[in-house]
Amino acid sequence: MRCDSAIGSGDIADRNIIGDATNSGIVLSNGTAGNLITGNYIGVGWNTGSSSYTNRANGARGVYVAGHDNTISGNLIGFNTQAGIVLDSLGAHDNLISLNSVGADILGTNVGNSGPGIHLIGDSGGTGDAPNSNTIRSNTIADNDAQGVLVDVGQGNRVRKNSIYGNANLGIDLLPVGANF
Repeated sequence: MRCDSAIGSGDIADRNIIGDATNSGIVLSNGTAGNLITGNYIGVGWNTGSSSYTNRANGARGVYVAGHDNTISGNLIGFNTQAGIVLDSLGAHDNLISLNSVGADILGTNVGNSGPGIHLIGDSGGTGDAPNSNTIRSNTIADNDAQGVLVDVGQGNRVRKNSIYGNANLGIDLLPVGANF
């Protein structure tokens, strides 16, 4: 199933502020494909009276993906009560996650999520395939209250050219969770 929708654009006038949802801010599920999510504030609001952000946390994740061939690019994702972005085994493959600021803006302002910045979740032996063939590149992933990138399960995913710093746990954590020596 293809959807081919755009949420936001590269134009600041088209920016959405997506926050205060009781669950996730944006959900791409059931094989949703071909969508572009770009230039939005997700879990983050703008304080018009000053040059600061307001906490518009979503009740779960900023963006939840159980679809394929989607692009999430150029967003500021912060303050969410779980992960900034989740790629789930219920269909997350061949997605591009690039040029986002997850947990901190481009100037380093802390808007950290309460969970990992980006989390690949699921059960490779369960109802779907492990998140696979996703590309996570050229993002800033900082100041989150858990890992920068947490890979619980997955195969063929590429994590490249990201700036990952200041997260409460490891920058990139592969299962089993924690330092593996």
